[in-house]
Amino acid sequence: MPSLYNAKERLLHRFEQRFGMDFHSLRYELRNRVAYLTLNRPDLLNAFDRTLAAELLNALLEVEHNSEVRAVVITGAGRAFSAGQDLQELAQPDAPSAEEILRTRLNPLVRHIRSSRLPYVAALNGTAAGAGFTIASCCDILVAAETAFIVPAFVDVGLIPDGGGTYNIPRAVGRTRALSLFLLGERLSAVEACSLGLLSRVLPADTFEKEVCRIAEQLAEKAPVAIRLIKKAVHEAETNSFEEQLALEVTLQQEASLTDDHQEALRAFREKRPPYFRGK
Repeated sequence: MPSLYNAKERLLHRFEQRFGMDFHSLRYELRNRVAYLTLNRPDLLNAFDRTLAAELLNALLEVEHNSEVRAVVITGAGRAFSAGQDLQELAQPDAPSAEEILRTRLNPLVRHIRSSRLPYVAALNGTAAGAGFTIASCCDILVAAETAFIVPAFVDVGLIPDGGGTYNIPRAVGRTRALSLFLLGERLSAVEACSLGLLSRVLPADTFEKEVCRIAEQLAEKAPVAIRLIKKAVHEAETNSFEEQLALEVTLQQEASLTDDHQEALRAFREKRPPYFRGK
């Protein structure tokens, strides 16, 4: 997605001022109220090391508090979305422990994506392997180019799925299919992954960038408070009883009904025009 890689200098400068660091492994662009975050280690298939994990988390914190941002896209540079954890880093004598990587890098990332007020789109431009896919699975909408592949390869390096993978994947495809994916570690095409329920949709490779932008900009036009409350309702449904969920719907619907955005939607309906939501 070449045009997503040209981060605007003023935005990068603002990031550097706020966090005291340059972005070497991540590219950022804010366009039409959508923040595009591009994992940018293409020679290493955008594998996560300490730097990329830190830069991505910093970018997530920035967009969360930026009132201009209404939706976020995470994608990859080159031919992969992400190969997961950088195994070269793990092979070094001073390599961090698995516990350190999960507690200080991966878990903060996926917690933030899941709990964010913003809708997240994972745009799998190419292979998503290991933690690259489990991070994507925490996003709200997962789309993939028809040429992309999913590779749940943890077992092949003697590890278990992490980054929320053992939570999200069984809920998406069921326990039996999840165990098969994790134990065999076999590569799935985008079409196969979508048929199992691992992806929202598969997009033509030649129009992938355009379609991703269209989806993200469509999200950016929706009511922000409603999006936040929908995410909360769906996530809590995973542990609530039916009666608890009904009670939660009453609470959240009442909150949504009192927003300016809901009143704007009613006015727009009466005036036969599209609504303009302000997130209030």
